[in-house]
Parts: sequence; structure tokens; C-alpha cells
Amino acid sequence: MGKLNRIRTPLPQGSPGAKLLKNLNWFTVSIFLIAMAMMIGVGLFYTARGVIDTRMFLISFALFTAFIVAVGISANIIVRRMLLHHLLYKNGLVTISEISTDAVLFWGTDNIVLTWSTGAENAFGYSADEAVGILDIARLFPADQLDDLMDMLSSEQGGAVRDLRITGKRRSGERFPLEASVSLITVPEEQALGALAVMRDVTERDRMERLLVESEERYRALFGSSADGICYSDSDGVIQECNQAFADMLGRPVMELKGMSFEELTPEGECRDALEEFARKMREHGYSDELSTRYMTCSGAYIPVSVRSWMVYNDDGEPVGAWAIVRNQSERVRYEELIRDTMTHLEQANDRLQELDRLKTELVAVVSHELRAPLGAIESSLNAMRCMQSEALDEEREKLMGVLDRGVRRLSDLVEDLMDLTRIESGQLKLEKAPVDVSDLAERVVSSFEDRFLEKGLQITFSNNDGVCTVDCDPSRIEQVLTNLIDNAFKYTDEGGVTVGIDRAPRSVAFTVSDSGIGIPPGLGDKIFEKFFCLDAPCNNGKQGIGLGLAICRGIVEAHGGSIDVESKQGEGTTFCFSLPA
Repeated sequence: MGKLNRIRTPLPQGSPGAKLLKNLNWFTVSIFLIAMAMMIGVGLFYTARGVIDTRMFLISFALFTAFIVAVGISANIIVRRMLLHHLLYKNGLVTISEISTDAVLFWGTDNIVLTWSTGAENAFGYSADEAVGILDIARLFPADQLDDLMDMLSSEQGGAVRDLRITGKRRSGERFPLEASVSLITVPEEQALGALAVMRDVTERDRMERLLVESEERYRALFGSSADGICYSDSDGVIQECNQAFADMLGRPVMELKGMSFEELTPEGECRDALEEFARKMREHGYSDELSTRYMTCSGAYIPVSVRSWMVYNDDGEPVGAWAIVRNQSERVRYEELIRDTMTHLEQANDRLQELDRLKTELVAVVSHELRAPLGAIESSLNAMRCMQSEALDEEREKLMGVLDRGVRRLSDLVEDLMDLTRIESGQLKLEKAPVDVSDLAERVVSSFEDRFLEKGLQITFSNNDGVCTVDCDPSRIEQVLTNLIDNAFKYTDEGGVTVGIDRAPRSVAFTVSDSGIGIPPGLGDKIFEKFFCLDAPCNNGKQGIGLGLAICRGIVEAHGGSIDVESKQGEGTTFCFSLPA
């Protein structure tokens, strides 16, 4: 184990302590020499007179010499320790060690502790009675570290070691970290009195530093791995730090975002009221509620985001910046739009279901009404024929048979219309297409209505400026469409007439049926093509149809790949137009 053997922190030349040590050394040597001279003189005196022999003299001289040397060395050590304590007290070191929370200890050249503070008791676990004059510092430190410390103190550049990290050993054997500053106490004649050490137990500080490092690592991990954008801005709103998630959200490099302000990312003039409320809450409470706004990406597009912020203050309580958590709300907005669309579709479906329920009720009512009249006529005619005498005139029988025939035809037409509508809605309407001269077809249909129009005092005309027009279509179905449209025009027209026309275009052929009737009220242009919808017009004379004709017309035309429209002005007439691919 290394000992203190160099002097590099001397006491001042001429100081009382230095003079006392110097005089002490000369006094010890003088006493030794005087004692030796007296011993030799007395011995020679008695030897000359024969009182004692030479051998006895030499033994006595050796014993006396050893006693004088031991007394001198002990006196020197005692005086040195008294001097050391005097110096320590005089310089206030003992007083400082008593009030200091650090461990303050002094050990001599023999490595025995001479001064032991309360802080040393707390750090190492030894009381002052157990340490002072008894405890070797080798029990306080690992041997290798103590040797290194002694070498540093005894080196040419040594004499003082500051802020040295060293390991201490408690009385229980536990090792703990220390931060030590050690200095030699010496005198001018290169005699070391000992070493003074001030040591601080840094166990708690190291633990806090580890916790701080771990906390910083956790913060860095959270900052870097968070799926939400995290950024820090100064009091002017300029971004100082941000994580990769925030940069990826905006499609910009992290270094590009640093130095940008949030105003540069927010659309100009947008959400100003919300931003002012946001800033007010930050000033008043130090944090904000969620703010919904938009930030600009690198492409110039804007994405919806939500922002929450917390103010950061300095030691004087003044705001210096703010942390913000930014979440991309694009997915949530899409989900909300999807939910709104779904709700809209559900509401529309509900409306449609209610409409279908209404139509079902109307169908039952209309069909019941439409069936009642022909069935009543058929029943009456059959009862009359049963009661008719065998000698009844053929004219009467023929009349009743006509009533039966019309009733059966009306029922058959009703059932056929219902079947056609069912086929159209289920997509099972079959078309038997063939090249047809639609001009000839339309002319035949118009001719079939001439008698009825004549009876009502109306005119029906056919207009075709292109001559033969061949269309690939199902002639029976196109005839059905024209018949329904002319029949509707006949039903709602009291004066004037109806004109049927054909116009050929490069890619289509258009059919028009125009009347001078009552017209259609505004807003019902699309409604009239719905099934079971009928105009309540005075000219019907209470004979309202079932409302399937126009719905069937649209279905047939669309099945041919065409379209049908209507133009009308109330009180001036209506024009239906449907076109087929040429």
C-alpha cells in the first residue's frame, strides 16, 4: 500500500507551524546527543574506577540509547499531531468538517485517520470513535484505486487531486461512488504531515442521472416512434423540433419543417376565430382543447388535422414555447363521410320502403277499383244472359256479349300491364328485335285512333319528312309505347289535337307525341314516369287509370337502349319524345 512521501503543498516559510516543526527536529536531535554524551561520560568515569566492566557498560549504553530514541520518536509524533490539529483548527478546517454534509477526513503518513467528520460517518458508516487514530484508509477504498490515488498525490505534478471519481467501501461492505478532492499537507523540509480529503457520496446523483438518461431515452423513443405528429415551437409559433411522424404527415423533411411557422402551414384566413380562441386558452390555462384545422403538405394540398398544445415556461414563469400533438384526421373524415353517405342511403332506402309501402297500398286500392268495374259488368251481363228467354233477340245477346268481351279485354290488359312492369323491373323483358320501318308502324298506330279522335272532335296527324326509317327493334313493344302515349294525349286533351312525328338523326330516330291538352304541373316531369302515379285531372271524368302506362313506356324504351323525356307547359300542352338507336 502506498504511503505519502512527497511534499508539494508546503506550509508558508517562516510560519509558526514551520518554525515549530524545525525546532522540534533540532530539539530531538540535541536531546539525543546530550543524552549520549552524558551516558558515555558516566560510563568512562565508573569504568576508570573499576566500578563496572566494559561489557556491562556497552549493554547499558545500548539499552539507554534505544530508550532515548523511542522517547524522541514518540515525542516527535505526538508533537506533530498536536501541531497538525493546531493547524487544522487554526485554519477552520475542523469547524468546516463538522458542519459540512460532505465527508471531510484527514489521514497521516501512516494512512491512519486523524480527522473524521459527521459527513464521513454518514457516508462510510464508522463513528468518530471507531475511526480517529484507529481506522486505516485502506479499509475505505479498493486497493487498486487507493494506490492510484497515492501515486497521483506523490507524483511530481501531484499534491492535489480534484473531482476524482472513486469507489468507497461502507462498513457493511457495500461499495458506492464518491467524488473526491484530495490535497497533501506538507512542510518546507519535504516532510508530509498527511492528506486532507473532501468526498461526496454521489449515489443518489448517479441514480438521478441514470433516471434522467432513461427518461430521455424513453422520451426519444416515444418522440421517434409515435404515430402522432409531435413538435415544439417557440413563443412566435416557429417550429424548433418535430418528429418523423409529423414530417411524414406533411410529406416534408424534418429539416425543412424546422424554422417554418404554423401560419405558413395553415390556409390563410381559415379558422381565424378558432385560432384566436385556441391562443386565448393557451394564455389563460397553459394548454388547449382540440383544435380542428388544416395543414398544407409539400404538394400544396391540405389535410385535416387535430391539434392539442401545452405551454412551456422558463424559471421566471414566462412562456418560451409550446409542445403540440398533431393527428392526421383524413381517415376519420373519410369514415365520417362514409357514415354520412351510409346514413343518407339508409334514409333514402327508408323513404323508398315507405314509398313502396304506399305504392303497395295504392296498388291494392287501384287494382281493386279497376277490377271492380269490368267484373261488375261481366257479372251483370252473365246474370242477364241467364235470365234471358230462349226466344230473345240476337241483337240483345250480341250486346251482352260485347259487354263481356270489353270487360274481359280490360282485365286482360290490366294483368298484362302488371306482368310487363314485373318483367321490366326484374330485367326479364324479352325483346324480339328485327329491322322495322318505324314510319309505317307509327302510321298504322295513328290510323287506329282516328275514329276515337273524330268522336271527341279532335284531330290526330302524323308527320314524317324522312320517308322510310328502319330501326332494329321489337315492333310490338314500340307499338305499345306509341299507343300508350297517344292514349294519354287523347285522355288529357279536350280541344285541338295530337301530332305524332318521326325525326331521323345520324345515330338515332326520335318519336314525338305532342298534344294541346292541359299540360303537366311544374315539378312532376320525372314523377309521371313512376308506377301508379296518375294526374288528377277534371277531363278524366272520374275515370283515373292505374298509372302503369308511362312507367311501362320508359321501361321498354330503356330496354332498347333509348331514352324518353317530356316537355310541358301547364294549360298549353305536353310533348313526349323518345329516341331509339338507329
